[in-house]
Amino acid sequence: MAMPVNVHRENALFYNKQLFADNDLTPPTTVAELLDDCTTLKAAGVTPIATSFQGWIQRIMFNTIVMGDLGGTQFAKLLDGSLAFDDPSVTAAIDDYTYIIDHCINADAGDADFGWTNAAEAVHAGDAAIFIHGDWAKGYFDQLGWTPGVDFGVVGAPGATNVFWYGVDVFTLMKGAPNEQGAKDFLEVVASVEGQIAFNTVKGSSPMRLDVPTTGLDEVAATTLEDLKKSDMRMLVQTTDAWDTALGTYAADSNHDRAALAEAFAANFPLK
Repeated sequence: MAMPVNVHRENALFYNKQLFADNDLTPPTTVAELLDDCTTLKAAGVTPIATSFQGWIQRIMFNTIVMGDLGGTQFAKLLDGSLAFDDPSVTAAIDDYTYIIDHCINADAGDADFGWTNAAEAVHAGDAAIFIHGDWAKGYFDQLGWTPGVDFGVVGAPGATNVFWYGVDVFTLMKGAPNEQGAKDFLEVVASVEGQIAFNTVKGSSPMRLDVPTTGLDEVAATTLEDLKKSDMRMLVQTTDAWDTALGTYAADSNHDRAALAEAFAANFPLK
């Protein structure tokens, strides 16, 4: 058996609150506003978005930008193949994603040893203002010493804040476990309100239980949990290694081979 312990949102936009305040910015509610914020930040000498060209990291950013432009319903149709990859609305969304990776990100995104923690650290250090990633980044910001809601904020995908694009972590009890009762006792703790709060405070995710009082959560965690409860669409993350790889290749290649990206997509529909 498996005991779900949390819900991780993968369409989250983290931002350095000091940099946003210094540049009179508010969290973007649309992709167009995000692009405007990027322009303002660049003019101020700040890297707008920190990221890495690792495929799975690009998949998160691609999904967040494209769902923001398309909206949740059309985005789901894209991922299951019922909205064509060459539809004009999809092309325009990919244009926005491509513009971001060409003009709005850190120069070392393609370095072999530059991963998601490095991107988070760039935002923490004030070298970049935004990180589009899963909300395990919240747990990392906490470890770096930031206070949620004070030093950093987080919103859902600009343009698709009604979509909660999520993954789940579980603890398991394996058949034939040598200490079955001990494992069951542990899972009972994991499932408790207190266990859910303790685990998710560190992990940066939302409790699986919906009866967890928000008074036990910090400002960002409480807001994210409310977003989960209020979401019009809750969509479980599904992908393939081939699609992740294709997105990493597309981002890293300055020529951005859209034909190759379309071919990879057609062979690896994420929701099929």
